[in-house]
Amino acid sequence: MTRTQRSFPIAFRLLATACALFVLAASATAAFADDPTKQDVVDAREAKQAAETRLASQRDELAAIQARLTEQAFEVDRIEGLVEQTTVDLLATRERMRDNAHRYAGLRRQLNDRAAEAFMDGPGSNLDLVLDAASFSDLSDRLEFVDAVNASDASLAQEVANVGYELGLDEARLAQLKDRQ
Repeated sequence: MTRTQRSFPIAFRLLATACALFVLAASATAAFADDPTKQDVVDAREAKQAAETRLASQRDELAAIQARLTEQAFEVDRIEGLVEQTTVDLLATRERMRDNAHRYAGLRRQLNDRAAEAFMDGPGSNLDLVLDAASFSDLSDRLEFVDAVNASDASLAQEVANVGYELGLDEARLAQLKDRQ
């Protein structure tokens, strides 16, 4: 008995070889297709440059915003300082007004008491001082005393007027400070 050798027909062999070559060619093309071309590299560089340009622009914009924010923060601090100073001035003015009002009331009372005393003494009281003088020296002393009393009354009246004027100025200053606040 002889055995016959079996082999694949030539057509099948050629077909298998052709398929193998086709698969090999297809995988080689796919492998080369994944490699970037010169145009892909140029496009990527341009995209990178554009992205870097946008990033630099956005950084510049951020820096400008931060600078404006810093300026605004300084402006807020300055305004807060002005508000604090205005509040201090307001409190000081109110205190000065309160003190001047008490002083004014006291001076007005003194002036009114002095006017009432002068009215009750009448116009002859100064004449009596002059006529009752025993000597020229006594007369001179009495006239000097009357002048001092009159000067004191005038000084008191002037002081009342001055304190009243200061109160008016303080009221105007208080209104200004309230407006500024």
